[in-house]
Amino acid sequence: MRADLAKQNFAMIDFTAIDFSGANLGECTLRGTLLRRSRLVMANLAGANLAEADLGGATLDGANLAQARLQGAILNGAQIGAVEIRRPDGSTTGRFWPANLTGADLRGASLKGVNLRMATLVDADLSGADLSCANLVDANLAGAQLEGAILDNASMPVGELGRR
Repeated sequence: MRADLAKQNFAMIDFTAIDFSGANLGECTLRGTLLRRSRLVMANLAGANLAEADLGGATLDGANLAQARLQGAILNGAQIGAVEIRRPDGSTTGRFWPANLTGADLRGASLKGVNLRMATLVDADLSGADLSCANLVDANLAGAQLEGAILDNASMPVGELGRR
């Protein structure tokens, strides 16, 4: 059964290395929370407040972070890419479910070495974010704000800043 923790206040709690995969954490307050090395695969964090949270080394593949507030968050080395969709027998389908950061506020966040491969970052605000050595290959950056973002050694999408 899916853990439904929506709209709860978990500010400043230490959830280091906890597995929240598949959990509903939509609209939760997780401001300043420690989620280092935690697993949030396919978790719903839509509209959650993760400002100044530490998600370093966390795995958020396929997670829904639409409209999430991540200002000043630490996501260094996190995996926020796509999950391969499998058949009931475990065989591959060749299709992927990308992490969704549509409209997310990542102003001033630290995303050094983060894997955002295939992630949806449509209309996300990455102003002043540090994306050094980040992997954004095949990410959708349509409408994303990158003013003042640090992109040193980042792997960027081919074409006009991502798919449209």
